[in-house]
Amino acid sequence: VGVTVENIQIVVVGAAVVENNQIVVVAVGNLLKDVVGLLAGSALGMICDTLMKVIAGGSADMIASSYHVISCLSFETFTVPQLLALIDALTGKETNINNVNEVEVAIGFCSAITPLLVSLSLSDAGKFAEKMTQITTQLRDMMTSHDHDVLEYTSTGLRDIIEAIPDSVLSLAATSGKGPIIQLISTMEEALAPQYHDALSYILDIYASLFIRIADKAYILLPNLLKTVADMYPTITHVTSGPVKRILSVAINGMGPSRFLQVLPLNLEYKEGDDADPDFPNRAWLLPLLRDNIIQAEMKYFFTDLVPRAQETLQLAVEAESKGLAVEGKNKRIIHDQIWDLFPAFCSLPLDVPSTFKQVAKKIGQYLTEQPNTRKPLCTGLLRLIQRNEDISKMVSTDEVKEEFGQRIYSKTLITPSLAKHSLQSVAGFSKNFIPIFFNLYGAATDDAKTSYLFPLISCFLRISDPKVVSEFFKMLMQKLLETSTEFTKKEKTEEEKNREETTRNQLFTYCDLTCAFVPVLSASDLDFLFKVIEPQLKSTHTRFQKKSYKILRMMCQSKSYVEMNGEKLVKLMIESLSKASSAAKKQRLHIIAQLADHTEFDEKDLTKLVADVILCSREVNGATRKAALDLIVILATKSMTESMEGDMMGDDKEEKAKLALKKFTYKVIAGLAGTSSIMSSGSLTCLSRLIHEFELEYEPEFLNELVSTVILLLQTTQMDVLTAATLFIRAAIAVLPVDMLTTHLPTIADGLTSMMKEHKSRFRNSGKLILIRLIKKFGYEEIIKLFPEEVHKVVRSIKKREFPNKKKKETSSNGGDKMDVEKQSDDEMDGDDDDEDDDTAFLNQDMFRQKRREKSSETYLLENEEEPMDFLDKNALKNVVSKKPKSKHEIEAQKNKKKQDEFKILPDGRLLIQDSDNDDDDEDTSLYYKNQRLPIDENMMDEVDRDLFGKKFAKASKKRVRGEEDDIIVDSDDDKPKSKTWNNGKGKAKPQNEIQYSGQQFKAQKAGGDVKKGKFEPFAYIPLDPRNLNKRRKQKAVAQYKTVATHTKKGSQPRKRQKI
Repeated sequence: VGVTVENIQIVVVGAAVVENNQIVVVAVGNLLKDVVGLLAGSALGMICDTLMKVIAGGSADMIASSYHVISCLSFETFTVPQLLALIDALTGKETNINNVNEVEVAIGFCSAITPLLVSLSLSDAGKFAEKMTQITTQLRDMMTSHDHDVLEYTSTGLRDIIEAIPDSVLSLAATSGKGPIIQLISTMEEALAPQYHDALSYILDIYASLFIRIADKAYILLPNLLKTVADMYPTITHVTSGPVKRILSVAINGMGPSRFLQVLPLNLEYKEGDDADPDFPNRAWLLPLLRDNIIQAEMKYFFTDLVPRAQETLQLAVEAESKGLAVEGKNKRIIHDQIWDLFPAFCSLPLDVPSTFKQVAKKIGQYLTEQPNTRKPLCTGLLRLIQRNEDISKMVSTDEVKEEFGQRIYSKTLITPSLAKHSLQSVAGFSKNFIPIFFNLYGAATDDAKTSYLFPLISCFLRISDPKVVSEFFKMLMQKLLETSTEFTKKEKTEEEKNREETTRNQLFTYCDLTCAFVPVLSASDLDFLFKVIEPQLKSTHTRFQKKSYKILRMMCQSKSYVEMNGEKLVKLMIESLSKASSAAKKQRLHIIAQLADHTEFDEKDLTKLVADVILCSREVNGATRKAALDLIVILATKSMTESMEGDMMGDDKEEKAKLALKKFTYKVIAGLAGTSSIMSSGSLTCLSRLIHEFELEYEPEFLNELVSTVILLLQTTQMDVLTAATLFIRAAIAVLPVDMLTTHLPTIADGLTSMMKEHKSRFRNSGKLILIRLIKKFGYEEIIKLFPEEVHKVVRSIKKREFPNKKKKETSSNGGDKMDVEKQSDDEMDGDDDDEDDDTAFLNQDMFRQKRREKSSETYLLENEEEPMDFLDKNALKNVVSKKPKSKHEIEAQKNKKKQDEFKILPDGRLLIQDSDNDDDDEDTSLYYKNQRLPIDENMMDEVDRDLFGKKFAKASKKRVRGEEDDIIVDSDDDKPKSKTWNNGKGKAKPQNEIQYSGQQFKAQKAGGDVKKGKFEPFAYIPLDPRNLNKRRKQKAVAQYKTVATHTKKGSQPRKRQKI
């Protein structure tokens, strides 16, 4: 604010005077970056002169600041000499990219030189071509840097320069084979040298930009580079895989498949793998790339070049399989299928359809008939061909085509709307030949093939065909349909007709599906004829046949003109066929009624019958049918309100009429509550729930009050369907009704819920809880719990535990409260009523725990140094942000001290002194006994203990121990005396301490060898594990414990000796 041109000039002059002062120059540079766009052209010249002086003799920081100022200049007002002067000043300064101090200089140079050269390309293409080679070479040499920022800026600059190459320069290079473009290409080819290894991914991105810019001339200018990149494909890594695939994809798109495969032939006839010929590598790996990137190619090339290769590959596969080479044959068949999968790509906006399709149409028909493996790609390709050309033919100009497809097509030539229309006409001329083939294929195809490509393809061909041709095929189809339906519905059948009944049924369903494809393109007379054909079929007893007939009628009703002309007849038909409609056909019936409601008026009698049908459909098993029924009930209610407002009436009168009409319509639905069947009653409640949800503001409060009172009484019913629908209505009413109106019904709602949860606890547990949740949210916990008896309080309290703590957290956090206090309060509330909680509410605590865990996991903390404050401007500051709360210095020291206390004591020679205790749960200090003398562990005695326990004298004495003798050293924590060698249980004779209770001796046979069963147990031995047995001095006793078991096992494992005869 307040900066003028004079002030800027003074600052610049001052900087020029003290240009040796680095701080001043950098500060002025930062100022100029922000305000240079506001300066007039007279000041820019002086600024540029000063900047060039700084670049010529300044330090690294001064030069980098000057570069950044130049990158902020607007070069639109610069003349060509001024641009050339700036370029010469920048390119004359050498930069040491390996010097860390000059990294910013290199980045500034890239950001400054690129816009200069791009502006020069717009002003003078010749001068641009002269400077381009020098600058691109200099930028390429900078890519030997190991700094990723330098590589990023350099690659971005080179891509911008490549995109700015004028078309005249490209044309000159393509025709003469000389010029700056050739030098640029050779310069970039040298970037694959080893010194550019770190920048390989950036260099590949530059190659992709080069292929995009050169596009259709790449087969002339870039064949060597394309071969080099293709040779890299088998050895690509995760770093280079993306750029390499992108280069090949761009080359396929820009060059076209024919020119691309001239440079990189597939060589399918040659071997691959270890036996591959290096001069003729097998490039079958190119087929998936071709499939994904071919667009706007020549269809002729596919049939003249690729189809013969596919046939040769198929022949090789057959020969390999005949020789028993199954793997080789399978691989050849895969390649054959991959070649045919290219056909849909060749049908993406081809330019030669008018001239080529008449030549290949016969071949397409032969392949569809004779080769089943080619049907899917051929049908998919024809479908794409028709759909894409239809879309483009509807466009007004080529600009719309560029807007839609320009970013996906790198070629200069684009398809036009007129060419798209000619292409459609060429394809439509062969409808007579293709439609019968598609009919035959549809009858034998799988359900997936029918829905995915065959049915849409038939619809597209009928849409672009001549109406006369369509009418002829339609009459033939109707004749077949009538003949087949007559035979199918015949009651008395011959033996031959019974044998082919399944075939007749499949043909009938196929004809019905094909009729659906004809409906959108039929004339009014043909539609009338079709209605006469399907009218008796709507009353068929065969479920699937009736459903398909209703589907045909639904598609007929999509025609607005047909419905307006035949609306009354169709409504009458829907009423008459009401009783004979199967459950499977009800969804289609509901859609037909919805279409009729938009263009036809219903009288009161017909509307009542339709409402009853809709109510029953709302309780169907099929979810789509239920949804259609609820949508239709809203449509019918809206239609009643709209019809009531017709005529010359004032605004208030119209609203009153609409409300009365809605109320009258709702009474028709309420009448279903008096039905004798539970389906009718529950369906009425479901429809009422939807109506009050959609038209909550249109109903009068008194009417809603009466309606809610009536439905609440149904909570006492024993019919499960009605009770489920009643709970759904109560939930909708709680959400819609105002608090004042709902307050009067709270006691009756509470009584109904209590009885429902008592009698049907297991089934309606969740429904009752959902209603309680809504009541608590609307009225509060204290008000609701008063209304329920004690046996329901535990459920209410469990809901409060789940909902209330979360609400309190939100309120406290919004008021700036302490988060730890909120969590503590929440924990207290969760633990408050544990005694009253049962297994039914266990899932509530789980949900609360998960939510609390998510909240805690989202917390972040800062690792702060107590001695120095944290610098948030440091680029490494993010390393101090952690998700776990850091420990303070005192907590760390306390943890270390505790760890030291838990560690074993270390003797002076480095060995650990491990004390053994018989009672691990005793907290008293253990005592060490040596030769029946109590020795407390003390560091002052450590030398003596070490000498007595582990000295040579003690080691020799231990060898003289008598077998079975007790240890002299025992660790004990109970008393100050060593343990005795025997123990007495007070019930008889004292037993030796080493004796094992379950040694297996009791099962030993007295008169023979082996064991015998005594009592209910099989023979066994149980020896408890004792850690004291790991002591070397107890080895003999430990072995003695297993002696009885081990010896028997040893004897049992000995091989049997030969018996002498």
